[in-house]
Amino acid sequence: KPRHCLAGHGAAVEVPADAPALEVGAQLGIVIGSEACRVREADALACVAGYTICSDLSVPHPSYYRPSLRYKARDGFLPLGPWILAASHLPDPDALQVWVHIDGREAQRYSTAGMQRGVARLIAEVSAFMTLAPGDLLMLGAGPVAPLARIGQTVRITIEPIGTLEHRLVAEGAA
Repeated sequence: KPRHCLAGHGAAVEVPADAPALEVGAQLGIVIGSEACRVREADALACVAGYTICSDLSVPHPSYYRPSLRYKARDGFLPLGPWILAASHLPDPDALQVWVHIDGREAQRYSTAGMQRGVARLIAEVSAFMTLAPGDLLMLGAGPVAPLARIGQTVRITIEPIGTLEHRLVAEGAA
């Protein structure tokens, strides 16, 4: 996503006037720590500096495989945080529980163990066609059926041991 999409922990994210709700794509963020070009899957985790939490927001739309930028690349549509946990503190990123709470109610729970591909495989596949640089961020992918959140609601995504990312949704022009 472009830089203007990034937002931090505690952010107020503006919901477009024509969107009744936003999809919350809770994801594990993989922060690259060293250059990765054509990395073998067996060596891929050595390229990771750390992990964070990503809230990949989107206006609901009919096509998953060809999403329009206007639905996914809005200002503030990628809250990150609350910090980066060093990779050395997370030996198995493919066995994490992810919880999404909207206004304090559990809206989704899934495990990174159930993802289509694990962290090492993702890094190997992406680095096969492009070089990853220190500071680049890959997102592992969201769990099934992203929950919806509306204006006025608070979203909390927890991935232990990383922590909890929180942001709230506000009407466009209210931030």
